[in-house]
Amino acid sequence: MLLPQVIWRYLKILATTEGLPFFNAVFELVSTVFAITLLYTAWLKKYKLDWLTFSALAVLIPTLSGTLASMPRYIIVAFPIYIALAQIKNVAAKIAIVLIFALMLAASAVLFTQGYWVA
Repeated sequence: MLLPQVIWRYLKILATTEGLPFFNAVFELVSTVFAITLLYTAWLKKYKLDWLTFSALAVLIPTLSGTLASMPRYIIVAFPIYIALAQIKNVAAKIAIVLIFALMLAASAVLFTQGYWVA
């Protein structure tokens, strides 16, 4: 499956599920879209092509399976994302990102400690 098909599938999942499957679908979809957006930003800022190629392949190849399962884990190796995050100048945007990440971490930790699969 190609990425647009996977995103369409996840939008249908979001429209028809609730509870933990909904949380997982949101987490995986938002993580993937956020990573692709940051990689696009890194490409616009002319980061090294080798880095961007590696990172794009690390993010896009797992989507060919037809699912975004474990995408947050695959995204971790796409290191230009961290460089792009570090270069954000807007303090309010940085605070918002940190708060969102902290909330996602807390929710994931609570679910994991209760024995649920998270992403």
